[in-house]
Amino acid sequence: MNSINAEQLRNILIAASKAIVENEPLLTHIDRLTGDGDHGTGMMLGFTAVGKMLLEADPFESIVALLTQVGKVLIDTMGGASGVLFGTLFISGARQLERKNEMSPMDFAYFLSAGTAAIRRRGHAEPGDKTMLDALVPAAEALHRAASAGESFEYCLRQAAECAKQGTEATRQMRARIGRAKAYAEASIGYPDAGATSSAILISALADSLQV
Repeated sequence: MNSINAEQLRNILIAASKAIVENEPLLTHIDRLTGDGDHGTGMMLGFTAVGKMLLEADPFESIVALLTQVGKVLIDTMGGASGVLFGTLFISGARQLERKNEMSPMDFAYFLSAGTAAIRRRGHAEPGDKTMLDALVPAAEALHRAASAGESFEYCLRQAAECAKQGTEATRQMRARIGRAKAYAEASIGYPDAGATSSAILISALADSLQV
C-alpha cells in the first residue's frame, strides 16, 4: 500500500482508539507506579470520545480536517497535560499536510515528526527525560527513514511501532526529569513511562490496523 485516503484513516483511527481503551488497566497500573494513576482513565476517556466522533461524523473534507478534529476531541475530553500533549500531536502534525484526501508514508512521517516536535516545544522536554518523546522521537525517525527508502505504508508503520516499543522499554532505566514522575526521582527507575507506553500502543495499533 502506497497511500491511504481519509476514509481509510478514519477506520484505522477507530481501531487504534479501541486499542487504547482496552489498555486502560495497563496504563493506569503503570501510572500508579510513578504518577497519580489517572493517565489510563484520561486516555480511555479521550479515545472513547474520538472513536465515537469518528463513527458518527460525516465524511471529512480532507485528512487535515480529520486529524485536526481528533486532536480537538482529545483536548476537550482528556483534561490535564496528557490531553494537551496528545491533542498537540494531532493538531500540530496535521498543519504540516496539504488539504488533500490521500496520505503517503512520507506524509505520515511529516505528520508524526511535526507533532512530536510541537510536543517537545510545549513540554520543554527532550528524549531521555522519561516522557512520551522517548517513544515518539525514535518512531518518527524510523518512519522517515523507511518512507525515504520507498517502503510500503505497512512496513513504514511497523518500523515506527517497533522503535516506539524499544524507546518505551528504554524508559525503564531512565530517571524522570520532568512532569509528575519527576517527584519520584530515582524511584522511577525500573518502570516504563506511562506516556511513552500509551504512545507505543497507539502507533502499534495504527500499524496493526493498516495490515488488516
